[in-house]
Amino acid sequence: MSANWEKAKQAARDIRSKFSSNGLSVNAFEVAKANGINVLYFKPEPGDEIVDASGVLDKAKRTIFLNIGESPERQNFTLAHELGHYFLDHPTEEYGVYWRNQQYAPGIKSDKEREADCFASELLMPKELIEQYKKKYHFDDTDYHALADLLGVSNEAMRNRLKDIRNGRITE
Repeated sequence: MSANWEKAKQAARDIRSKFSSNGLSVNAFEVAKANGINVLYFKPEPGDEIVDASGVLDKAKRTIFLNIGESPERQNFTLAHELGHYFLDHPTEEYGVYWRNQQYAPGIKSDKEREADCFASELLMPKELIEQYKKKYHFDDTDYHALADLLGVSNEAMRNRLKDIRNGRITE
C-alpha cells in the first residue's frame, strides 16, 4: 500500500473548515477537545519503551499523550500528527497505540506515519496561509524561522513544508 496524500490533505482541510473562522489557521488543542480527545503529557524515563516518543495516540481511550520534554512547537506538530492518525482512522499497531518516534531515519517512515505528517502539515501550515504571510511580511523561504513562529511550529517542520511546496508536492 502507498500513502494516500490526497485523503490526508482533504481530511485536514475538512477539519480546518470546521474549526477556523478564515478556513486557514486552527488550534490543534481545540480540535482535540471538540472531538472528545484528551491531551495528556508524559515524561519518559531512560529505559522506557517510549523513551524516544514525541507522542502517543490511544484510540480506545480517546487520548493523545505528548512528551512534556519537547518544545511547545514540537508538541503542536506532534498533536496534529496524532490527530491525523485519529481522523484518518489508521488501525492501531500491536499494542493498540500509535506512537511518533523522533528518531526516524529519513526514508523509513511507514505510509501511515507519512500520511499523518501530511495531515499535520496541511492542518497547521496550509499553503494559502504561508503565501499570505510571505506576501504581507515580504518573506521568502529563507525566512522559515519567522514563518514557523507565526504558525506555532518548529523550524524543521516549516523548512520541510516549504521544501514540499517548492518541489511541487503540495497541490490545491
